[in-house]
Parts: sequence; C-alpha cells; structure tokens
Amino acid sequence: EACGAEARSVEAIAAAPERRAELGFLSDSELGEALVQAQGLANRHTSGAWSDEEHLSSAREREAAGDLAMASDFAGAAVNASDKAEVWAEYARLLFEAGAVDQANPGEYRSRATLAAINAYLRAGNKAVRHNARVVMARAMEGNGRGADAVKALRLAQDQQARDETAALLDDYAGKYGFRILETDVQSNNARPRVCVNLSESLVESGLDYTPFVQLP
Repeated sequence: EACGAEARSVEAIAAAPERRAELGFLSDSELGEALVQAQGLANRHTSGAWSDEEHLSSAREREAAGDLAMASDFAGAAVNASDKAEVWAEYARLLFEAGAVDQANPGEYRSRATLAAINAYLRAGNKAVRHNARVVMARAMEGNGRGADAVKALRLAQDQQARDETAALLDDYAGKYGFRILETDVQSNNARPRVCVNLSESLVESGLDYTPFVQLP
C-alpha cells in the first residue's frame, strides 16, 4: 500500500506542470516537502481494509464530536486509500481546523495543512476542488505569518472560480498584507522637496511606468 501511494504521489506531481506553474509563489523546497508528506503519509495514518469513504465517514463523526485531531487522522487514512484531490483537500481542511483548537502545536498543524492543500491542488482537475485547496492553503499560511502568500493564493482562487465568501476573505487579507504603503517620510526642507515611500513589496525594475501613480492631481 505504501509503495503504491508513493508511486501515485510522484506521478500526480509530475503530471501537473501547469498547476505547479500557477503556484509560482511557492518555493521548490516547499513543493519537495509536499511530496515528502505524500510519500510518508502511510507511516502516519493507517488505512487498513477500510475504504476512503468509510474513513471519511469516521472523520465526519469525530469532527461533529469536536475531536478534530482524530478527524484529521481519519481523513489522512482516507487519503492513503485513494490519493484523490478532494480527499486531500478535506484532509487539509481538517488539519487546519485541528490547529485552530490545538494549544500545543498549532503551527505544525497549519504547516501540514499547507502541504496537504498543495497536494490537493496539484492533483485537482476540478476547479471547485482547486479553489477549496487554495482557500485552505491561504488560511493556513496566514496563520503561520505568511500573509502575502495567502493573498496570492486567494487571488488565484478567485481568478479560477469567483465566490463571495472568498472575495470577502481576500478583501480582509489584502487590507492587512497586500501591496500597500507602510510609511512615508516627507522631506520638505530641501531645495527640491520629496516624499519617500516605504512599500510592502518591491517594485518591478523595468517594463512598468509608475509615473501615473505619483503625479499630482
């Protein structure tokens, strides 16, 4: 079973160059970590003789009972049994939710949720599943101090499939972490007064004229 899961994981990631390109804000090392997660999942979660649907049913029961850590374990077992994109997305969601209530290692849960969302996205042919994966990815990244990357993930999600609730989340994150002015320094005592602006992101060095953005009315 483990060997089969590893082979499916390598094939899934190798077959998704276009989706890999869409995740340009992720480093190669993070993509490598996602592959390691997929290949080692059988060592973390045991599927046994049960199907992915049976494991997901158990996950829903444990989530309803408030045991999110165990719910994520059952979802991980479901991933081992199927390697389906939508199951990876549910695994990512439950890992994130488990991290929201865990007092000991919330960051670890969010990191695992990010990697699981990456695995879901790379496998997904369905736009709705890709959207779900990106939203979980964004929420997990934001929780781990990666607000700028979270904004990029949500923008990509909205570009592929617009949703009102995601638009609201994007507005919230963009206001906190998007391209914006951090501080200004007005130097009016010089022969040529000027304003120095500190931005949240670096400007492109060529190919874009910023004159319209700094002209006086």
